[in-house]
Amino acid sequence: MAIIFKPDSVYGVAADELLKRVPWHRRPSRGHWLCKVLEDASKAIDPGTYTAAVGDGVTRTLRDAGMPEFAATVLGKSAAFGAGRAIGTVGTDQIILGLRVVVPLVCPAFERCPAQAVVCTTLLKPEVEGLLRDARR
Repeated sequence: MAIIFKPDSVYGVAADELLKRVPWHRRPSRGHWLCKVLEDASKAIDPGTYTAAVGDGVTRTLRDAGMPEFAATVLGKSAAFGAGRAIGTVGTDQIILGLRVVVPLVCPAFERCPAQAVVCTTLLKPEVEGLLRDARR
C-alpha cells in the first residue's frame, strides 16, 4: 500500500488536485465531506447497485401482479443475475478503486472516517496491488 502514499504517485497527485479544488467554505473544517462524496461516487458507478435495483423491481412488480412471493423472488433474483451478466464489469473496477484509494489521502482523520471500512475492505483484496502497480505506469 506504500504505492498510494508516495507524493508523486498517480493517487497522490489526484488527491492534491482534489484538495485544491475543494470549495473554500468546505476547507476550514472539511470533516469527511470529500470522503463521503468519493465513496458515494464509487457506489453510484458500481454495477451491483443497478443489478440489485433491477431484481428488486422485477420482484415487486411480479408480487404486485399476484405471483406468489417465492416465485416472484426467484424470478427477481434471476433478472438481477441476468442484468449483472449483461452489464459485466466494464472497467468500473479501476474507477471504483481509484476513488476509494484517494479517500485516505484526502481524509483529515482516517481512523474516524465514515468510508474507512469499505476503503480498507477494497484495499485488502488480493488483486488490488496489481491494479495499483498497473495504474502507476
